Amino acid sequence: LVRVFTAGFVPAGTSGRNTSDGQVADELNTTGLYSLVRNPLYLGNFLLTLGAVMYVGVWWFTALYVAVFYFYYERIIFAEESFLRGQFGQPYLDWAARPPMLLPRLGGWNSPQLTFSLPVVIRQETATAAAMLFTFTLLEVLQGYSLSGALNWPPGWLWAGGSALAAHVLVTLIVRKTSLLAAPERRVEA
Repeated sequence: LVRVFTAGFVPAGTSGRNTSDGQVADELNTTGLYSLVRNPLYLGNFLLTLGAVMYVGVWWFTALYVAVFYFYYERIIFAEESFLRGQFGQPYLDWAARPPMLLPRLGGWNSPQLTFSLPVVIRQETATAAAMLFTFTLLEVLQGYSLSGALNWPPGWLWAGGSALAAHVLVTLIVRKTSLLAAPERRVEA
């Protein structure tokens, strides 16, 4: 939900995936979840994966995940924030002084400047949702195998994982072959 809420309200030119040409940011996004935490998409990644890691049910695996996540993303965030400081200067520094890096603050909400876009969410987050459902399906199968020694595909989990994979393939085809999920240009009016 953190990733869905972030992607659904984000203007174009912000919160994007970096390109082969390097980091890209046309605007500084300081509204919506960005008013509570500087990296809401990474917070969403953390929570999604934390769920799968905790599902394994081994406390030290969860602790290891938290440590690895922090050290991995800390380097990424450092590089991105360095880029944003250079790109936006003092406005970035003023904003970055308020919301924490990964743990959201409880006050200071600034409403998003755009309306929610379901097509953007579907285009950007279907792969993430499919990966998580597929991961939980695989974990369930592996847990069953470790307990019984036999490869067992629970029907509910098989259906969920298969549906997620099919949805991802369908959305990918729709995005590549049609304009059905095209969203109008999402820019904040100055």
